[in-house]
Amino acid sequence: MTLVRQDITERRQKQGLTTGGVIYDLFVEMLKTSDALMCLNLLSIELKEQRNRVVSTGEQANQLPIQKKLSLELLWRNAIVCRQSHPSDDDNESIERLIVQRYFEYIRAGFPFEIIDGDNYYFPHSFLAKALSNFRNKRILVISVIGPQNSGKSTLLNYMFGTFFDVRDGRCTRGIYGSFVKSNRRDFDYIMIIDTEGLLGVEREDKEFDRRLVLFCLAVSHLVIVNMIGEVNESLKTMLTLCADSLKQMNVNRVPQPTVHFILNQKADLNIQNNQAAIDKIIADLKSFDLSGMIDIKPETFHTLPNAFKKERGPLNDTNLPCLIKTEPDFIELVQLLCGKIVNSALACLSRSSEQFTDPLHWLQSAITVFDTLQKFADLTYYRDIDERRQDYEIREYISAKLAEEFSSPYRDQITAESVNKNERQIEEMLIPEMEKKQKDLNEDLEKHLKSTKTSDTIRKRCKQFLLAQIIEQFNALRTTCKMVSERAQVQLLVQSGTGDLKQLIEDIIAKGTLMSEQSASEDFDHMYNSIIKNIKKNFDKKERVTLALRHIYSIYCIYEKNCLPDYNSGVLNHLPWLQHLTSEVQEEYILDELAVLFTQVAYEYPLVEEHTFTPDAMNPYSTKVIEDLVHLNQKLLKHRFKQFLASNSITEPTQKELSTLRYVLNAIKNQVVTSKEEKYTAATKNFLCLIRKDIKHEWKSVSKDRSIVSDDDSHVQLHIQASKLLRNVIQSIVKATRGNTADETRQIQTDLIQKIVGVISTLIKDINLELSPFCLSLNKPLKSTFHICAIVLLTKYYYNEQENHFLQTLNTLNNTKDHLKSYFITMVVLNISNDSNGAVSLCKQLKDYMLKSFVDEGQKSINSELRKYDNLNRKWVQDRCDGELLSAEKKWFMDYIENPTKVIEQSFNDTWNNIKQSINQNLIQLKMYHIEALVNFFYCIQAQLYKPDIKLMEITKAMTTVYHSCTIDNLSAFLHCVLQEKGAMLTEFGTQKCDFDTIDTQDTYARLLDKIRGCPDRCPWCQRPCDVDHTLIKSNPGSESNKRRCATGHALRAMNGYKFEETDEASLFMCEQIKDGQTIVVGSLRKRWSQFKLDHRD
Repeated sequence: MTLVRQDITERRQKQGLTTGGVIYDLFVEMLKTSDALMCLNLLSIELKEQRNRVVSTGEQANQLPIQKKLSLELLWRNAIVCRQSHPSDDDNESIERLIVQRYFEYIRAGFPFEIIDGDNYYFPHSFLAKALSNFRNKRILVISVIGPQNSGKSTLLNYMFGTFFDVRDGRCTRGIYGSFVKSNRRDFDYIMIIDTEGLLGVEREDKEFDRRLVLFCLAVSHLVIVNMIGEVNESLKTMLTLCADSLKQMNVNRVPQPTVHFILNQKADLNIQNNQAAIDKIIADLKSFDLSGMIDIKPETFHTLPNAFKKERGPLNDTNLPCLIKTEPDFIELVQLLCGKIVNSALACLSRSSEQFTDPLHWLQSAITVFDTLQKFADLTYYRDIDERRQDYEIREYISAKLAEEFSSPYRDQITAESVNKNERQIEEMLIPEMEKKQKDLNEDLEKHLKSTKTSDTIRKRCKQFLLAQIIEQFNALRTTCKMVSERAQVQLLVQSGTGDLKQLIEDIIAKGTLMSEQSASEDFDHMYNSIIKNIKKNFDKKERVTLALRHIYSIYCIYEKNCLPDYNSGVLNHLPWLQHLTSEVQEEYILDELAVLFTQVAYEYPLVEEHTFTPDAMNPYSTKVIEDLVHLNQKLLKHRFKQFLASNSITEPTQKELSTLRYVLNAIKNQVVTSKEEKYTAATKNFLCLIRKDIKHEWKSVSKDRSIVSDDDSHVQLHIQASKLLRNVIQSIVKATRGNTADETRQIQTDLIQKIVGVISTLIKDINLELSPFCLSLNKPLKSTFHICAIVLLTKYYYNEQENHFLQTLNTLNNTKDHLKSYFITMVVLNISNDSNGAVSLCKQLKDYMLKSFVDEGQKSINSELRKYDNLNRKWVQDRCDGELLSAEKKWFMDYIENPTKVIEQSFNDTWNNIKQSINQNLIQLKMYHIEALVNFFYCIQAQLYKPDIKLMEITKAMTTVYHSCTIDNLSAFLHCVLQEKGAMLTEFGTQKCDFDTIDTQDTYARLLDKIRGCPDRCPWCQRPCDVDHTLIKSNPGSESNKRRCATGHALRAMNGYKFEETDEASLFMCEQIKDGQTIVVGSLRKRWSQFKLDHRD
């Protein structure tokens, strides 16, 4: 062995190859032999025997050093990892091809192969894709087994299917393994058997890991065997029910309604009727939670088996000798009979999912998506049971509502106003007790609510953590706002510190009594000034600020979107380097393009759609009219293909009137035979939908991973769903929502704006899904998640831009004081230099700046105070007023209100707003005059015409204490004379200062109000009445259970939107409230029962 090792090492060194270690090298040499499979089998047996000799049964379940747990699985794992880390060259590639080929042969021979590494929870899917490529076009039936540790899962599979899974006492399977069994049936070529690590194990004690295993198996298997010892395990039953509920929320391609069989083994009594109560309870629970459509469980899918083995003494009956273990013949016979039943029962699910898992490679692609989804969305497997999940959702909605109540606009305005003249330390001293009080009050309130709802300890802990995190983030947002208002203090304090440092340096030099020439004094000052500026810029750490901004935006976004938002660390944090790389010099247009490129690449990592059972709506044959109404799918391509399809099948498309008649016939006389033309068209459209469905499912693979974007008019890649187009729609929606009063202005990124953007994206997703529904498809969870992450990244960029702009503005303010400080410094250190004239000009300039700042700050307060009178100003308030004008309105206004209510509501608001704005402007004019009087008062005091300054002037003088202290005066009379000379210019300049709302407001007040007036962009899908709910009153996603869209002021007559009865062509005078569940309605080109229509539009 030593000689072989030396020979391999020397040969690799001569060839300049990087070694993967001696064990790896020896393993590769073994794979090169012609009888590699035999060698691998013998090695596996030898390693097991060696392990059994040095490791006790109890130890085998624990984490062991590599020397004690060496196995063939570890050798394969080591070889796969080593190949991935080696440089790419001809020799390494040939070795990789060898490893892939031998692994394929190993799998084809029926040996178990690792799917998910249970030690590291790692899925080597890239390598598996290469190894399984030789199984391309081989149809598979996937059967997996789950069950408690030591329940005999591997034993059951080995006897049932002839597999070779490792069997021993304790924890013998770690993670998930697979095995291919050749089939002699026509339905499929192989059965892929999946063996899993034992659940509820004492060694791992990780219930969340157990739930991940169960959910993974349910999502990727046609049939799941639940193997249990004796009776039905209550913990496992609860886990299975929860995972069935999680299947609903995965929104990725998975097996539809997998069949689940329960096997109660090691039973002395094989009568299944003795467990009927437990069986009925499982089925009833699934029905009560509306989960019977998620997994297929029936009374006939429950089975019993006897013990597999029997211990016997030898012929001498010597108790000192070990017992003989014999396999029970009854067990073997019953297992073989059960095998046939299980395989036959899986065929229905195989038929339902034949499109998803046509071969192992298609299965692997779905498995990758499922695995990554489980990694990113921890909530899928976090809860102990369904009640906990629903309890958590309800309590989170309650917490969000309480937070909205506690952190109301008046409260935030009050805190902000109190922070105006405070520095960072004082702001902290103000906010800490406020936060402690809010935390105490909200915790007490939450505790009462938790007691009243009898919440579990797990959810108690989680909800308290959620509340604490939200309180912290709310105060983080408040802290940021307070700092920005206090001279945009978060960055201003850095500048103030720099100014203080500069002044201290000046004072130190002056105190030494050093005399300089004017030139050397100027040079020394410039050096000091530049050093301070450099230090200030250094303290504004971009990477740190961007990191904090991303965390802040994500935390607020989480309040409004839960289902499609991944964990921060696994799905969002990886975009931080891109954000940190951007510079302020980069044009926004370039950033938006880069963002679209980045997330288009992310989108095409997974299939774009989730498949549902193909059951096209016979009441609504696909038509050109449906295609012409498309917005998000590729209308041009679909229209071309639809016409081409009809022409190739010699079918003429019926007119809309004929389609209506066809629907009537199919709906009202469905027991009679329809005409051949109608039948032919309906069948043809079904075939067309099936054809397009297949193309949509697989077209994402045609996009090269190196191709960053697919252009809308790209003739080389024809896609029905263009991820690049959808993402650009998302980005443009965000840009539009964040624009201020002008196209170049970006609004402040506040909570209400984030809520609005979440609602816009949710509406976009819903609209896309409606267009996909004829093909029985919907957007999958990874793509929906990509939309939301894209929004978070762009909002983070805008939020950081706010802080950077404030920082640069504050630096500019410091730069404006440079001449004054320099002049002061030169005067103090250069002999016989008088600076009374420059000092007087500088004093007047700073006085004017302080006056302007006071005017702007008080002007914003005045605006906020005036607008508190209109807290109820929202869409519903304006819509009620418009509704009141219907009887007396002119015809044109009346028709405009019917056809475009949002436009009319916005016009009505603007009329009201003009009156409000006029009142605000009058208050601002008075406020400006008050400040001008204070400025005049200042000059009267200097001229000794007034001996006591007014209140405003005293406030300004106190605020300017440091300015007055820095003034140096050689000749008081000359200094005051220079000050008085500035009077006319100062009053003229202050008088030209604009004092209207548009100039003074810095809080996006009009844009925020307009958002409330425009309200929810959605309309009632039936009567087209706009949603008039103010979704900002509840801190949750618009459309969620606690914040549903609705027509609060009542629905509209259908006739108002041109709807008529199909048969009589009369105007429809029905309202939504009058329709009964069993009645059929027509919306656009779709016909549905009212009950189904409401299910399709639950939000």
